[in-house]
Amino acid sequence: MDVAEAIRRRRSIKTFDPDYEIDDATLQEIFELVTRAPSSFNLQHWRFVVVRDPQRRERLRAASFGQRHVGEAAAVVVVAARLDAHEDAARVQGHVPDDEQRASLVKTIQRFYAGKPQFQRDEAIRSASLAAMTLMLVAQAKGLATCPMIGFDPEQVRDIVELPENCFPVMLVVLGKPGEGEPFPRRVFRPDFAREPLHTLFEDLPLHLASVGHRLIEIGIPPFAEPPGFSQSSSWGSQPLADWVGAGWDINGSTSQDLVCVVRGTSRYVKNSVFHQEG
Repeated sequence: MDVAEAIRRRRSIKTFDPDYEIDDATLQEIFELVTRAPSSFNLQHWRFVVVRDPQRRERLRAASFGQRHVGEAAAVVVVAARLDAHEDAARVQGHVPDDEQRASLVKTIQRFYAGKPQFQRDEAIRSASLAAMTLMLVAQAKGLATCPMIGFDPEQVRDIVELPENCFPVMLVVLGKPGEGEPFPRRVFRPDFAREPLHTLFEDLPLHLASVGHRLIEIGIPPFAEPPGFSQSSSWGSQPLADWVGAGWDINGSTSQDLVCVVRGTSRYVKNSVFHQEG
């Protein structure tokens, strides 16, 4: 199953086969891929506690306000985040061959996180969430079902799985085989058209053009304005740059070898192509 199919097929399952047991080899295969998720500076803030023991799963069910799929699923994965992952920077960056570069990188990481508890927590949640989504897609590709959960008492979960003080639970992901009689399958209860329309979720910010050479020249485009010859639905960022000039936009002071910088909001992305000024 490719990534696109896994994304389309994935749904949050609430009914699991209580007789299915997930083996060590399958878990090993899953988490070998999950731990390839991205994280800032490769600090890998995530920690996973897989609970398969029925008695402990029942305790987790109680801590999850009695939600039955916590008890039925083959495993409950506590996706936890480590607050002080930056303290391992020297070890994590040990593969950098140059001593000076490695020391500089470690110093940068420490300066980035040290003394910023809220930022440490935010970053840990971001990394753990990226890993959790990877977990769900990998499981789907293997024919397994998942359901991410935030409905639980975090302190009770912490005690049940014995998380250290520097870690906290971000979410639970139940994992197993889907059961018979899923009460509200997405194809009926939540079809594709129930998703918010893309145009309400995706905004292409007002675009500016600039040539990058010895100087930076920016041309502002008012909100919702259209350059001549372009429709509002056009993907402006992918339009041939020569077309902008041909459509009447004056790129003053540019040369045929200038690189063009696409400015969206406060971010600049230099495109690896040149345009030719007409005339």
